[in-house]
Amino acid sequence: LDRLYRCSINIFNISKINSEVRGGKAPKIKRLSEYLGESYFEYLSVREVVIRVAEEYDPNADTFTDLRRKLADYFNTNQIKAVNAREVELSREDGRVVINANYEQRIPLVWRVDAVVKYDDLVFIAGETYSD
Repeated sequence: LDRLYRCSINIFNISKINSEVRGGKAPKIKRLSEYLGESYFEYLSVREVVIRVAEEYDPNADTFTDLRRKLADYFNTNQIKAVNAREVELSREDGRVVINANYEQRIPLVWRVDAVVKYDDLVFIAGETYSD
């Protein structure tokens, strides 16, 4: 499986942060790397859960409801808050079940400035084996 881990970050109007740093004060915000680190580690958990559910899929026994229940249980067990099992798209394409868990996460930085992180490589075919 040759997929790139892509992360798009858009940050606008950071002059407030720069002015605080130039004034000798520590910015009153978490460092961007702390927010992105938390987001990225949660993404890795989401990826692991979706792969597990996709690999455990039994076409003769599992319905979409069963898949959502498994996703919800694993998300709850792993304390995943960035995405909800109801937000994961399940569809049939060419007779195969496709699990699309792509999502974006908005991370508040300071005042009116947010970073948006987009995780768009979370599409898997149920019943296939994925190894990283």
